[in-house]
Amino acid sequence: MTDFYHHPLTPKLFLQFLLLGLLCAAIFIPAAALLHAAGQGVFSMAAGCSFVGILLPMGGHSQALVNFPAATFAATRGSLVYWMGGYLFLTVLFLVIAFFPTAHSLVQNLFFQIAGFHLALFGFLKEALVGWRDGQFRMTAEVMGWNPATLGVFMILVGAGFTVLFAVRCVRTPGMSLLGGAGTAFGTAFALWFLPAALFLAALLVSGPAAWIPLGALSAFVLLLVTLSPLVPQGDKMWPYPTFARPLYGLLLAAAIMVLLAVFLAGWGRGATPLTWGEPGARYSADPGIRL
Repeated sequence: MTDFYHHPLTPKLFLQFLLLGLLCAAIFIPAAALLHAAGQGVFSMAAGCSFVGILLPMGGHSQALVNFPAATFAATRGSLVYWMGGYLFLTVLFLVIAFFPTAHSLVQNLFFQIAGFHLALFGFLKEALVGWRDGQFRMTAEVMGWNPATLGVFMILVGAGFTVLFAVRCVRTPGMSLLGGAGTAFGTAFALWFLPAALFLAALLVSGPAAWIPLGALSAFVLLLVTLSPLVPQGDKMWPYPTFARPLYGLLLAAAIMVLLAVFLAGWGRGATPLTWGEPGARYSADPGIRL
C-alpha cells in the first residue's frame, strides 16, 4: 500500500474529506441535541425522576421532559443531576473519545475526532450559549450558590475548550501523512468540519431571530478556529493512503438518515412539539407553553 505521506491534499482527496465531513455532520449535529437531552433524562432518573420525553427545538435548549419526584425537587441539590445531566453525559463521552485507543486507519480516527468536534460545538457549547440566553442556569446557580452569569460563562468556556480540543485533534490527525504544511492544514480543516458546520449553522439560523445571537457567536468561533488551523503543529503519525470504501459512505448515509428522522420526531425544526412516551404528571419539568 502506498504511504499516505507521499501524497498532497489533491482535489480528489479534498472532496473525499468533504464528503466524510458532511456525512459526519449529518449524523453528529442532530445527534448532539439528542444526546444532550437523553443524557439529562438518564441522569435525572438516578435522582428519582421519571423520564417521559424529549424536546429538541432547533434554535432552543434541548431538554429531557421528566416528572419530578417532589414539588420542591428543582430547588434541592439532588436536582443538579437533572439541570446539568446533559453536560455531564457529554463530558464523559468526550473523555472516552479523547482517550480512545488509536484506530487502525486515518478515516476511523478522523471519524472519532469529527464526532467529538460536532458534539462539543452543538451539544455542549451551543446548549450553554442558549441556556445562558434563556436563563437556564438560574436554578442551577441558586442550588450551587453561584452567580448565574458566572456559571453560564464557566459552562461556555468549558464547551469552547472541548471544541478547541477536537478541532486541534482533527488538524493534527493526518500528521506527517499530508504534504503542504499550513495550506494543507487549512484545507483539511475546511473540508472536514468548517464547511459542514457552517452549512448547518446557516440552516439553524432560520429557526428565528432569538437564535441569531448564540448561533452567530458559534459561527464566529468556528471561523476563528479554521483561521488559526495553520498554526496547529502537525502530529507525528504517518498513515497509509486513506481508503474511502462505498460501504462506508452507505453506512454513514443510513446513520445520518436515522438520526435526522429521530430528532425530527423529537421536535427538531417543529417548534415546541416534544416526543413523549410517558404521561406528564403534576410535577412536570416542561414549560407550560410546550404543546403536548
